[in-house]
Amino acid sequence: MNRFAQSRYFRLRRAEAHRELTPAELKFVDQFELKHPASADLWEAETGAMEALRGATLNPKVSEGFTLRVLRLHRVTVTRAQVQYWTPAFLGAALAAVALLAMLQIMASSTVPKNSEMPNGAAAQRTDRTIQFLPENALQDR
Repeated sequence: MNRFAQSRYFRLRRAEAHRELTPAELKFVDQFELKHPASADLWEAETGAMEALRGATLNPKVSEGFTLRVLRLHRVTVTRAQVQYWTPAFLGAALAAVALLAMLQIMASSTVPKNSEMPNGAAAQRTDRTIQFLPENALQDR
């Protein structure tokens, strides 16, 4: 038996379910079945088995709210994946912000000059986050 002819026969038989075969294709199928009745019997057995499987499919009863539960689960899964993706970036940004604030605090507290570094002998006095420069004799009065 020619494998190519047999392959064409089965391909045409499968195509027959989706479209009408041309007269030349029908002629080929009929001639092939006359020459090779075993292939025709195999096709009939295969078709019968597929029809039996289609008839035996289950139509399960879906409980109420099943679709809502599936959609909710999908949303939770997608959200969880997004959070897992972005969490390292947010933690890194928070760590960088804390480091920046600490550095600014250190820089701000180190800008208060010492008495010896003050111009004209003035002394610095810190009050409520502001620096007031007082004349040198103002500290002696206190």
